[in-house]
Amino acid sequence: MAAVAKSTLPPPPVCEVHISSLGGELGRVGLRKKTVQALKAAVATGLGIPAEQQRLFLGQAELQHGHDLGADFAPGAIVNVSLVRRSPAVAALLQQVLTTNDWRQARRLLTLAGQDELANAEIALAAVGRSGALLRFLSSDMKGNRAVVLSAVSNFGHALAFATEELKEDREVVLTAVLNDGRALQYAAPSLQADRDVALAAVFSRTPGLQFASDFLKADREIVIAAVSSTGRMLEFADSSLKSDRQVVLAAVSNRGGYHALQHATDEIKADREIVLHAVSQNGLCLEFAARLLKNDRAIVMAAVSNDGEALLHASGALTADRKVVLAAVRQQGGSLHYAAEVLKADREIVLAAVTQNGLALEESADESLMADREIVLAAVSQNGYALAAADDAMKADHQIVLAAVSQNAAAFQFAASVMQRDEAVRSVASNAGIDVEGIIADNW
Repeated sequence: MAAVAKSTLPPPPVCEVHISSLGGELGRVGLRKKTVQALKAAVATGLGIPAEQQRLFLGQAELQHGHDLGADFAPGAIVNVSLVRRSPAVAALLQQVLTTNDWRQARRLLTLAGQDELANAEIALAAVGRSGALLRFLSSDMKGNRAVVLSAVSNFGHALAFATEELKEDREVVLTAVLNDGRALQYAAPSLQADRDVALAAVFSRTPGLQFASDFLKADREIVIAAVSSTGRMLEFADSSLKSDRQVVLAAVSNRGGYHALQHATDEIKADREIVLHAVSQNGLCLEFAARLLKNDRAIVMAAVSNDGEALLHASGALTADRKVVLAAVRQQGGSLHYAAEVLKADREIVLAAVTQNGLALEESADESLMADREIVLAAVSQNGYALAAADDAMKADHQIVLAAVSQNAAAFQFAASVMQRDEAVRSVASNAGIDVEGIIADNW
């Protein structure tokens, strides 16, 4: 029995859609698939209106591209849909803005657009949906369009700067902006800068904006604690009465920005051993702002240099000569050997620990014999080939040391002794890394 050929006819329409405009009915199309894209394609085919120029409405609701159609478009139904036709210029720009993933390209499109396009709400919403910063390039009407501005500030709080004064007084708009970026509070109307809930939202933001709140709110303990708990640097903008509040300062020094927090605390707080110990344990460089007496406190300085060896710079003279303190510092940051007492710069164990962490610390050694110490120099160049520059001449002619140096950083080839620059293995490593070995040899000759 012969196989029955499959039908190539299109499926029957799901429903019939009557398309009308303000001028009356434009025509009827059969819908075969319940999507907005399919309906626009049917209108384009049946009525000759390009899909990008169509805005379709079911009652008051616009049928959004990419969405499925609802129960109104059931099989056998007759549905009335209104069409608002975009101008070709608006349609073209809207399509370009919607299809670009680069906000800079969208910005270029807007700067070249005409006033009609820049005053179009659809284009405006599409643009600020890409980046709220694009609100700047839209028309004055769009900068006063609440829906457009809300969309803009929801992804770029600083877009509030471009909104109309009326919308800068709109509580919901401002709240949306500061939740995105607390610093957007600076653009809000003064009445909202004095609004406690708005200020709280601004300081809870990942980029708090306490500095832009009204002065009386900078003395609000709850608001300030929220701000400094996000970043300690906000203590700078708190009322002076709170800069001596132990709980406030402890919250400030406990997180990022803690370095700046202790800087803005009162002298009494800077002399508080518990707070300073907590601060330097979080960020060793806070030692800079500690009271002078505490810079000579061994436990505090040890905590500081263990967190950041560079804190040795701020330790008392007595503690820069403390062997255990300096050893802890250079193990954390080899370059801190620079701040050690001269006698410890000649201490073999300390110098070895320093160059192991940072090879360039070799140049800080106060004992030239250590620059000829094979173990120390090998450790230094293995960490940073450039340390070969500070090594003793005998070390620059040592095959193992030179090979380790150029293997770590081929540019160290320039510091090798001439005999090593002619060594085949050394030349090969440097040359393979793109070093002009012949040029360097010629220059040295």
